[in-house]
Formats: sequence, structure tokens, C-alpha cells
Amino acid sequence: MLAFARKNLFYECLAKTAGCDRFVISVRDLAVCIGKQQKGKTVGLDNIAIEAFMYGGLKMSVHLCFLFNMFINVRHLPRALIQSVIIPLGKCKSGNLSDVNNYTVIAISTAMSKILENVNAESAFLSLK
Repeated sequence: MLAFARKNLFYECLAKTAGCDRFVISVRDLAVCIGKQQKGKTVGLDNIAIEAFMYGGLKMSVHLCFLFNMFINVRHLPRALIQSVIIPLGKCKSGNLSDVNNYTVIAISTAMSKILENVNAESAFLSLK
């Protein structure tokens, strides 16, 4: 629920800015958000692990920063970036497996979209202070 609230807060903050001149992702903010990611997570549809970004160095952070700022300025995200895989997981294997309430759902998204979500959420919170 917290991630959903962060996304809404980001879109509200983005809507309040007249152009997108005030809302810019810095390389420092991006590097901090990449450093906060957890290692060993499942890869998304692009088959790129989060470790590739963590160990990619400063040049990769600069290029990602440029790319993410372009996405914000043109207000468009490519379909490949936002695609996720939704997997139902049974809560109790000994329970009734045909009951819909016995399942929970997880969404596996790409590493780039996780980084973009986190850096946008952090930037939105900082700009509201």
C-alpha cells in the first residue's frame, strides 16, 4: 500500500509543476536509490538483474539519469519498461486450492522500473518538504 501511495504522490507532484522544469532527477539521487536496492531479487522480463545497475558505475548512472529525465520531460514510458509478470501464490498449500481467497499475488517488474519508481518517490517526497 505504501508503494501505491508513493506513486500517487509522485503523479500529484508532477501535475503541480507547470512544465517539468522543477522536477529533475539528479545523478546523486539516482546513485543513492540504486545503492538502496536489494540484491538477489528475481529478474523481470528484460532479464537484467539489479546487480548490473549496482555495479555499473558512475557512467551508467549518468546515462540512466539522462534517460529517466527524458521520460519525465516527454511524459511517456516505453511499454517494455512498465511490463510486469503477475504470479499467484498459494497462501496455504493444505487449504482449498480452488478458493480465490487462498491466493496472494506478486508482480515481478524490471529492475529499471524499480529504480525509476524509487527515485521518483524519493524526489517527490523531497520536493514536498
